[in-house]
Amino acid sequence: MLEKDYFSLFEINPHFLVDTSLIRKKYLQLSKQFHPDLSELEDNKNVELISEHINKAYSVLCSPYLLLQYFLEYKGLYSSQSPSVLPKEFLMEMMETNDDIEIAKENNKEGFLEEILSQIELKLEETYEKAKNLALKEDFESEGNLKVLTELNQIISYLSKLLARHTK
Repeated sequence: MLEKDYFSLFEINPHFLVDTSLIRKKYLQLSKQFHPDLSELEDNKNVELISEHINKAYSVLCSPYLLLQYFLEYKGLYSSQSPSVLPKEFLMEMMETNDDIEIAKENNKEGFLEEILSQIELKLEETYEKAKNLALKEDFESEGNLKVLTELNQIISYLSKLLARHTK
């Protein structure tokens, strides 16, 4: 059970657009089956590990951003251990954004900071929508499209971390 990838564990086809209602149903079923207090298995330590694996899989499969990253790792196209190669234009934009954030914080300009963070959230949503639209194409798994998808994933990852660092 612990060796199973998240898609196999939840008995769904590998893709980063999934039906979350099916994921939820399967999660509830697996949770009942492997809950440490309810399981009929005798090896309680193993049951706890399985339960943790199920919970982690559920959190990844229900988060669009984490699911995209997991899907690309599953396909062998991305590793969280690999260095990011972000587009130069994006990096320049993020340098300016980080400078603006620091200025807003130093000068106690909460309204300006909130505006910057809203812009980052919007960019994050737009980038995810680009990835989602690419995934809806028939040939989305072509080499060129997967390369673009990987780049979009790296941008999403960067923006998510930036938001997490600066939101309460």
